[in-house]
Amino acid sequence: MTRSSLTTSPAVPGTPVPVGTTLHPRAWCDGITGRKAYLEAEGRIGAPDGPVDGRAAARFSEVRMEHFAGHGDLAAATEHQDYEVTP
Repeated sequence: MTRSSLTTSPAVPGTPVPVGTTLHPRAWCDGITGRKAYLEAEGRIGAPDGPVDGRAAARFSEVRMEHFAGHGDLAAATEHQDYEVTP
């Protein structure tokens, strides 16, 4: 289980990208310190080396299941196991 924070920013705020434009995403890990992983990503228009359309940065923190077992509501957790994922 992880907790995360995410920051995103368009390369040029307010600049629309035409419908049908191909976006080439690239993501990488900047480092791992203890339970935290620091990641970044960018999306480029038209080609892997095209102009940058947007950037994102995130921090993920590992939270062991023992934490939720000791501090959570087990009945509520089992109620929410059925969910639909849109591909």
